[in-house]
Amino acid sequence: MQELDRIEETSLMAAYWRARESARENPIIHDAEAVRIVGDLLPPLKRDKFDRSPLLQMFVDLVAVRTRLIDEHLLRWLEEEPSKVQVVDLGAGLDSRPYRLSLSENVDFYYVDTGAVNSLRDTIYQKSGTHARLIRVDANLGRIGQVRELLKAAGLDFKRRVFWTLEGLIEFLGPKKTDALLRTIRGCSPSGSAVAVSVLDPEIIQVAERAGDHNFPWKRLPSVEEVISALAGWDVSVISGDEAGRRFGRPLHNCLQLVTAHAGRNPISS
Repeated sequence: MQELDRIEETSLMAAYWRARESARENPIIHDAEAVRIVGDLLPPLKRDKFDRSPLLQMFVDLVAVRTRLIDEHLLRWLEEEPSKVQVVDLGAGLDSRPYRLSLSENVDFYYVDTGAVNSLRDTIYQKSGTHARLIRVDANLGRIGQVRELLKAAGLDFKRRVFWTLEGLIEFLGPKKTDALLRTIRGCSPSGSAVAVSVLDPEIIQVAERAGDHNFPWKRLPSVEEVISALAGWDVSVISGDEAGRRFGRPLHNCLQLVTAHAGRNPISS
């Protein structure tokens, strides 16, 4: 398996959490690809490391809920888009969404991450089927201007509607880069575009430290208020962890919130 750095390795950890949720008696997601990754490709030492996390169950619940919520928002958006559409998965990791959701041939799906993660992803999914057109984009997501140019070079049409996903990403960027990234998305997305951003409670860093869990190489976590501010001018909604936890029977205690926003007017810059 290709060597990943500490941040890139969290893509394996997230796949492991999705696999753990999928093995539950009444899972809220079923990710067969994640189960396969864990069963066939995750070394026992890595599995043991993830198993020893004192916050294991909390993060299994958290990832399951955020995955389910983003799935639902994306599918609703696709139902309203009869023509060819574009989805951009920023910090895609080993996300199996193109395969798990059986996306149609009308979807251009751009998966954006480091070259090492994308290479591992391509190896893992080379025999998996989807009707969507998959476009690989290798990028350092901390370089916001570069990301836009790389997407443009890969064929993203900024005059057509886009659904952006930022799932488990902004905790690695910090508030300033998150603000710049969201403002860039807002500025280059036409009316009808949408974004879904998973937001962790900033205090979760202290929760992890007190629990002795050092698996998370996060920067200072952006708050929900900071994310909403960066999406000013769009129609923004927030689903709280308490609300989602009650719906799915997962005790999240507001450690996760999902911010979704829709563009109701023309982009503010070209």
